[in-house]
Amino acid sequence: MKKIILVNASPREKGNCAMAMDIIQENLHDAQVEVFNIREHSLNGCKGCDACKAKETVSCVQKDDMAELLVRLDTCDALVVATPIYFGMVTGQAKLFLDRTYPFFNPTKPNMTIATKFGKKVAIVLTAGSMPTDVNARHGEAYNCFGIAGFTDSKVLSFNSEKSGTGANIFSIEEDAQQLRELAAWLSE
Repeated sequence: MKKIILVNASPREKGNCAMAMDIIQENLHDAQVEVFNIREHSLNGCKGCDACKAKETVSCVQKDDMAELLVRLDTCDALVVATPIYFGMVTGQAKLFLDRTYPFFNPTKPNMTIATKFGKKVAIVLTAGSMPTDVNARHGEAYNCFGIAGFTDSKVLSFNSEKSGTGANIFSIEEDAQQLRELAAWLSE
């Protein structure tokens, strides 16, 4: 059974990212799914202290909810990170999550990582009111750094409310909801 972690980096409880995660979760088959809503957890910023570099296993000296999640990220099969785009950028919560994967990076190790599992899947789901295609490409490239944590097979999906004209539910368009169902099928493979 696949272990899949869904990380919602939106500060909004019932926003488009939550709707996207619901569609994905409903369509995951034969999977153990963990939903991690960042807004519900205590996460500190990375201190850049490098204490994690002295360890042989992924760990962080900070005693917050991210420290516990790191171990599960190392052993899971897939990860989905959903974030809205605010002012042309991912949310602060998404950046915080990304920064806190730093314990996987160790330049003294083969492939510069202490990840124990490779070939894992990662999907980035971006939602916005409107989003030029160059923004999509830039954010997709930024998340390539999840490779350091063993997530080497990746997809980026982006959705915007301009297309639906609603703003409130960008997944009211069947084509967009179908993309999320196909993403769930890919994660379940």
